[in-house]
Amino acid sequence: LCDAASAATFYAYRDPRVTGLALLNPWVRTPTGIAKAQLKHYYWSRLTEAEFWRKVAGGNFTIGTAARSFAGTVAAAFGAREGRAPTGAGASLPERMADGLSRFNGKVLLIMSGKDLTAQEFNGVARASSRWGGLLSDARVQRRDLPEADHTFSRREWRDQVAAWTSDWVRSW
Repeated sequence: LCDAASAATFYAYRDPRVTGLALLNPWVRTPTGIAKAQLKHYYWSRLTEAEFWRKVAGGNFTIGTAARSFAGTVAAAFGAREGRAPTGAGASLPERMADGLSRFNGKVLLIMSGKDLTAQEFNGVARASSRWGGLLSDARVQRRDLPEADHTFSRREWRDQVAAWTSDWVRSW
């Protein structure tokens, strides 16, 4: 499985008509990657939410179910290592995307939501990989972040900002 942003990185370098990619919260899903993002960005923040503690105090929290879920997430995050084949069908999704992006010679606009696990998973992959770090620091890549935005940029102000950034990016060529 992959999203349009992921698929575009696989295809774009093969088609000379494609001169730019605008990628919003690219999907780099792996079992380990999403588990790490959940641990860091979901579980930790959940402990600071008043709603969570009201649920616990009100008896609407099943500790056994929550503990099993948390244990499964920890196991996925730190359990078996995923294969790291550098290219080809056997490589992980993040590695296949990095391969496609490294072959693409056009411009790239990366727009990331701050309140989205898909974006957080991508950020984790980028931080953990020197290859991704190099790709994202390339002069042809421009990154924009909306710290309060959700995955779909559901507020009008966020969509307007995405549209403005994209328009400015296209006009800058």
